[in-house]
Amino acid sequence: MGMPISFILGVIDDKFGTVIASLILSLTFLVALAIVDDLGAVAVIAIFYTDNLAWDALGIAALLFGLLIVFNRLGIRNPIPYFIVGTFVWMAFLQSGVHATVAGILTAWTIPARSKFDVELFEAKINALSHRMSERRNSPGECTLMRDEEQRRGVIQTLLDGIHLVETPLQRLEHSLHIPVAFLIVPLFALANAGIPLQLDQVPSLVTEPITLGIMGGRMYGCECTRCLNLLLTYPEGCRANCAYCGLARHREAERDYADRNFIRVDWPAVPMAEIIDIVAKDPEASPFHRMCISMITHPRSEQDTFAVLEQWTDRIDPDAIPVSILSNPTTMTRDDVQKCKDLGADIFTVALDAATPELFDRTRGKGVQSPHKWKKYWDTLLEAKDIFGPQKFGAHIIVGMGETEYEVLKLVQDLVDLGGHSHMFCFFPEEGSLMDHLPATPRDQWRRVQLARYLIDYRDVRVEQMKFDDQGRVTAFGIPQAELDDVIDDGIAFRTSGCPGKFQDDISACDRPYGDSPPSDIASYPFQPKKKDLKKIRRQLDIPVAVE
Repeated sequence: MGMPISFILGVIDDKFGTVIASLILSLTFLVALAIVDDLGAVAVIAIFYTDNLAWDALGIAALLFGLLIVFNRLGIRNPIPYFIVGTFVWMAFLQSGVHATVAGILTAWTIPARSKFDVELFEAKINALSHRMSERRNSPGECTLMRDEEQRRGVIQTLLDGIHLVETPLQRLEHSLHIPVAFLIVPLFALANAGIPLQLDQVPSLVTEPITLGIMGGRMYGCECTRCLNLLLTYPEGCRANCAYCGLARHREAERDYADRNFIRVDWPAVPMAEIIDIVAKDPEASPFHRMCISMITHPRSEQDTFAVLEQWTDRIDPDAIPVSILSNPTTMTRDDVQKCKDLGADIFTVALDAATPELFDRTRGKGVQSPHKWKKYWDTLLEAKDIFGPQKFGAHIIVGMGETEYEVLKLVQDLVDLGGHSHMFCFFPEEGSLMDHLPATPRDQWRRVQLARYLIDYRDVRVEQMKFDDQGRVTAFGIPQAELDDVIDDGIAFRTSGCPGKFQDDISACDRPYGDSPPSDIASYPFQPKKKDLKKIRRQLDIPVAVE
């Protein structure tokens, strides 16, 4: 309590009358009654709810309590001896079987609660000292009291000694325990009573997780959040495929429950679809989401469940307010399935090719890892999406750095553009628990060159044939004048997370998934507009002179 109740009552009585003062007195009585009630409850627990007493421990507690009384009678006013002996009293009561709270009550009773120095006398001495200082300050000569160091220290010490004697040991102990009680004991008490487990062994991992380290000022580093609502279909039995780079792969079934697996460096909470729709449908126009994406996995029910989710969504939410994308599972889909996605309101249809060449696809997604996917089936579904959804409304996901050359991945990008589609590109990052988790992430120089070249092909009408490559398939020239290339780099859009566009014309990618392919400490795909310092770093990674002011 920062202000004495008597002072509060005096002010209230003077300004508002005796009615309010009486009310405050009643409240004070109720608070005191509550404290007494708590003490009585502890006593009842100690007496009537203790099954077995350890009399030896109880005897030790009694002796220690007697020692505390002796301290009190001897006039010991330093709270430290009471605290030390009180700790042992608490331990003895704990071992005795009596509720340990009794130890705290008994110890508190023994700590001196009266001032050694009379308050009125202390006030008189302070007033006299203040008067002396005023007289010297107003005298013709200099005031030496506050100029002389020794005299100044003497005055301060006198004040401290007086305060120390006026303040009771119980008050000093209370003040010293305030911070640990407020910031440690009370939170632990609240967590324990709320049934929240405290797993100290997990603390080191919590403070070293990339997401944890990336949080600044209550927000994810550099980014508010993605503007795309990503929905990943989930099943207790998991995915039926076994892609070598995927955290959801079939081979992880024996390791842990499917619901606990991470995917693209993210833990996906399981939420009923109805709850999601209820939240978004309240005001779709004001929603932070500019797009919704349903991500399918390889499962016998994935098509029908995708239709069900899509139908639930479009029944209550206008696709014009929040357009819908499908990240498909071509392995189990037919042309009729692709058409039905369109009929139910999907706006864009994408295929997760991921691998840049048929050979790499087979090795990482097909028979090379006992997985059912086939390059031809994926490509056929892509062509069906072209026919059904139309130009700029279909595309493919590509992962860079799984063993392909830069030319191979950019040739695929060009093929997609020639079909009228887009590529959504990601940097390979070894997913923990996957078959490829021992491999290094894509080198940043390689990734930046591919990012830049892909953007030029997708959005600036530059063709891969205009670019130059060395004998290892690395980009050596981007096919446009240096001044124009500098403008593209300084614009920064080429290095952002790629994905389906939002509902606005200039919204190239609503799917700014934060840090799905890199930690915040070494960003691969920027989920926000790169700043000047970011662009300087990008130029260094590209080995291009820094031209940013």
